[in-house]
Amino acid sequence: SLSATIRSLNAMAAARPVAFGATSAAFKTTTADVLVQTAVEGRSLETLDLRRTAVFTLFGGGWMGFGQYYLYCRLFERLVPGTTALASAGKAALDQLVHVPLLYFPLFYSIDALLQGAWARGVACG
Repeated sequence: SLSATIRSLNAMAAARPVAFGATSAAFKTTTADVLVQTAVEGRSLETLDLRRTAVFTLFGGGWMGFGQYYLYCRLFERLVPGTTALASAGKAALDQLVHVPLLYFPLFYSIDALLQGAWARGVACG
């Protein structure tokens, strides 16, 4: 039943939160890219850009799953402890002013360049 499946997923998430987060983030980003390529761009499954999908899978599982777990749940909590409105605003500011411009975007575009072959060809990224 659906409720048994949800209980099972909750138990897995509680037992291994980082692995569960990485797996679910990789699944989510992979699925999103395949949906965009097929539904929005009109590609068939046979003509998918698999390198692009690999970028989203690796970035989703690696950074959004593993990396952001440690960033948000460990580092941000140490730097700005608590769940008050002020603490939440501080964490949001850290996210938008430090994490996104200095980690998120550079990591995504580096992974993209690496998997798309831009580094090997000496192509400027950006």
